[in-house]
Amino acid sequence: MIRFEIDHLEVDHTFKNNRYQIVLPEKTCNVNVYFEPWKIKPLVRIDNHLCDYGLASFSQFDHKVELQWSPNFFEHYFQSIIQSKTKWFEKLGEQNIIPKIGIDVEYKDLVSKIQDNIK
Repeated sequence: MIRFEIDHLEVDHTFKNNRYQIVLPEKTCNVNVYFEPWKIKPLVRIDNHLCDYGLASFSQFDHKVELQWSPNFFEHYFQSIIQSKTKWFEKLGEQNIIPKIGIDVEYKDLVSKIQDNIK
């Protein structure tokens, strides 16, 4: 059994290729996914991106997953990933790793070389 609610109103879903799908509105809303059997952790994909519950701020209960959807969901989600990785590297004491992985660094020379090779 599975039931989807957007702002506490039940919405239709499709089941295709062993996946349940709903269409999310282009406005901020509360989404609840109720399921049985209890105590499972469904995989949640948004636009085929597998989402981490913690980084996406999903609330998991025994019987449902709850999330706050907004049109700029991915901006917040990917920013959360970058912040998480940055904190992890700082915790490890890897201060020099941040520029190496490309956070807050511009690679003008490398980009121009790649663009020259593409031409």
